[in-house]
Amino acid sequence: MSKVRQKKPPKKEKHDKRFSKKFFIILSVCLLVAVAVVLVIWIGGNNQADQSKYSIGYVVETNPGGESMNVDVTLDIAKLNEKRTIELYKGLLTAQWLECVDDAGNEIPYSDTTDLISIGPIDENIKKLHFKYDVYLGKTGEEWEDTSYIQGCLFEDLVTFSGEYALLTPYVDPDVLDSMGNYVTRASFEFHYPEDWQSILPYQKPLDEQRSFTKNKPDWDFFNSISKSAFCFGQFEQNQNFQDTMVFVDKGITDGISEYPMEALTTFLEYYTTIFGEPLDDVPIVLLRNRPSDDCVIVGGIGSGSSALSINLRMADDFKVLSNMVYHSFFDSKVKSRNLRYATNNWLYDGLSEYYVGISAGILSDTIKDEYGIDSPASMPERYLEYLYFSLKEPGLLAVSPSDEMSMYSAQQEFYMGVKAPLLVDAINYSIEQQDEIPDGLIKALVEKGSNSKPLDVEKSLQEICGPDYEAITNYVSGRALIPNYRDYNIDALPAEQILNILDADEEFYSYLFIEEGAYYPYEALYLLNEEPFMAEVAKRGIHYNTTEIQNEVKGFSSVLDRLLLQYAMWASLADIDDITQPNIIRKLTEEDVTKQWDELRQEIGYEIDLS
Repeated sequence: MSKVRQKKPPKKEKHDKRFSKKFFIILSVCLLVAVAVVLVIWIGGNNQADQSKYSIGYVVETNPGGESMNVDVTLDIAKLNEKRTIELYKGLLTAQWLECVDDAGNEIPYSDTTDLISIGPIDENIKKLHFKYDVYLGKTGEEWEDTSYIQGCLFEDLVTFSGEYALLTPYVDPDVLDSMGNYVTRASFEFHYPEDWQSILPYQKPLDEQRSFTKNKPDWDFFNSISKSAFCFGQFEQNQNFQDTMVFVDKGITDGISEYPMEALTTFLEYYTTIFGEPLDDVPIVLLRNRPSDDCVIVGGIGSGSSALSINLRMADDFKVLSNMVYHSFFDSKVKSRNLRYATNNWLYDGLSEYYVGISAGILSDTIKDEYGIDSPASMPERYLEYLYFSLKEPGLLAVSPSDEMSMYSAQQEFYMGVKAPLLVDAINYSIEQQDEIPDGLIKALVEKGSNSKPLDVEKSLQEICGPDYEAITNYVSGRALIPNYRDYNIDALPAEQILNILDADEEFYSYLFIEEGAYYPYEALYLLNEEPFMAEVAKRGIHYNTTEIQNEVKGFSSVLDRLLLQYAMWASLADIDDITQPNIIRKLTEEDVTKQWDELRQEIGYEIDLS
């Protein structure tokens, strides 16, 4: 998965109040979109199973109200690899490394790389070592302009974090993942916090008085859950209004909880229970206060072991954060196949999330929508509009597929996960509906097939799920064929200016992302030329943007989209390009002489709508 962008695009008035695109970035940091620990485990390292053998222990001094939390990672070594090293994955820690020493206090060398701490070479006589560090919680990232969401907190009466923001975790070679417990033989955890506090931790009974626990022969699923799930320390009480889900409330919420967020939580729990076919009965959800100084939403962790989030929601995007927490609590606890969480299956893992979280606003009550300014989410017809426009206009830049998942620009990632992947999920669901009359069939099949962490044969599973439609689906996934308008969408009822606003917001956003990463993709506000003189010029010049069959399909879906693509093709014709599916034609189109000709022609035809 491509590196997460660290800055927001320029602020721009959107065409509606749907959940904003910035949230994709927030999700990428919070969990997603590929699970970082999985990527590191599978991409780097030796290809041979020359693996050190050890147990790992964590002693965590929560230090309430302090500047940082102290962590002592103890490694009891049974065997060293040939290099005499042990590697630990850094996750998303913001930390200061203090020391790496043996039991006698002698320093042991280590190196800090982008993703890993590599300890060693370790003397063969050393059987135990300590790696100590301070970790900082509640950071938003120095370059972030938006501070609406923070990762964890370190208050005087509350400490919460997800494992990936606080705990170094074992790195093992790909060849030994299925037998990880033979190399990392034990994982133990000990937490120090005030005597009158309670804790809610992954793999532990909520509010249990135990301050430590041990897992023998921990597997991949255990460490993945530890990385994503919430660790909460403070004082909590269980909300008894939720019969099928364990919901706990931070007692530090002194002003009470608004009825609307609680109503939304109930709605989302019922919604995802229907989607997944069973309730969320084994993952505690902790409702936290907001940060008192500025009302920021605290993300305490979102995972299969426990999830925690501020509940006093302030704006439309917060409801997507809440829906996302509930969705991943369901999915990650019920679908555990590890290979769904890294390339080349990110389209499936993230596409499902984007699909269901993206439409979940539609099930909220009208009262909530009105109170928080939540309009209906991007409908599937609107996603299809975006998909057709960019797939036909910019195939060289945005016609991406699973084989590109490790090398995408951020803009490609946005289009791929936010537009194409949800449509692929919908196409598969549609195929299942037509054959078996099962709604949301893809999720239900994955719950059945992916109940353990062993890799799922995605190709075989899709063959079984899609049946006779399998070949067509794989062509859509790979980009060899366009996803057809199988649900007979038509958006001609939408005002032309609304259609332009939807696509114009995307154009500006993608342009910003491409330019940030050095790609050439200039932005110009969209426009629609006067229809009668423009179509006469199209006929006169013999303009086309694709085959007659595809153009007829586009026109049947949206006459405005058809005109926009014809405009682009007419512009390209001035640069002697009669096939806009060629890669990177925008450079030729923006050459000075071509731009001058196109400006003159546009002025001659005149504008029906101009967003500039």
